Amino acid sequence: MSATPQSFPAAAQTGQQSPDLGRKYEGIAFTFCKASTLAILAQLIAGPKYILPLIAIGTAIWYAVALLHGQKTTRCLLRVPLLIIAFWTLIGAWFAWRAWQGFEPFSLLGMFGRGGV
Repeated sequence: MSATPQSFPAAAQTGQQSPDLGRKYEGIAFTFCKASTLAILAQLIAGPKYILPLIAIGTAIWYAVALLHGQKTTRCLLRVPLLIIAFWTLIGAWFAWRAWQGFEPFSLLGMFGRGGV
């Protein structure tokens, strides 16, 4: 006996009622997937102290490329590519300089005595 929508009407209705909600949650999950992928790549390329600087500078570079190719707005919180470029360049430079000086990156868990791994 095969499982068909008639066999499980509640499951079929649930799937039909919220495809937009499913897409919304998949969009959030995909954002985390992208962030995790970038973190892994940065970890492999630059090590733990340089994850944020590498990703921040990469973000600034790609927004600069988009701006040079005519993109004037973005879905990012700051909305204006030039502001995003400035923000991530400053963040990347600051954290790179701090890492180069031997400082550990700031951590909320570290404030409570639960430092990183």
